Amino acid sequence: MSMKACLGLMLFHLFIVKTFADIRPTIDSLLGKKIWIEDAFAGQSFTLRKEKKNYFVEWIRHGAGVPEIRTKQCKVRLDSKYQFRFALTHPEEKTESLWSPFRMEV
Repeated sequence: MSMKACLGLMLFHLFIVKTFADIRPTIDSLLGKKIWIEDAFAGQSFTLRKEKKNYFVEWIRHGAGVPEIRTKQCKVRLDSKYQFRFALTHPEEKTESLWSPFRMEV
């Protein structure tokens, strides 16, 4: 294969990848979407919200026969434009006298 053909294939490949590759989603693409977590109970869900420059998570513990058992709003710490963290404390998960945090990273 000649150098011109090889260079042409490389440029064609770069053009195709740049044109048709998926754009990586950011934190802002998750705003307002409910994310479900299945567990031993009826499940949990959280929704990311933004107020001014601050991000919050509305966390819901779902119950069997009732739409929700508990709702809590937590402040979010942004690690990058692709990752965030928040911490929950569950009253039912008590370790001695300290509350044990439940951490989630997306």
